[in-house]
Amino acid sequence: PLRKSVVGALQAMHPKLGEERAFIYAEVIVQLIKGMLTVYREAASKDREKVAEEFKRLFRLYLMETLS
Repeated sequence: PLRKSVVGALQAMHPKLGEERAFIYAEVIVQLIKGMLTVYREAASKDREKVAEEFKRLFRLYLMETLS
C-alpha cells in the first residue's frame, strides 16, 4: 500500500533512516495527502492550482526538515 511505498522512497532518499521513524514520517505524509485531497476537492476550480502549490511547499518543507 501507499505507506510502504512512501517508506521505501524515504529510505531511498535517506538510507540511514530507520524503519520505525520512516513509518511515522510516512503516516504523516499519507495524512497530509488525505487532507490535501479534501481541500483540493472543496476548492473552487480557479483556486485548485494555488492549493496544489501550497501543499507542494508544505511537503518540501516537511521533507527538508525531517530528512536533514
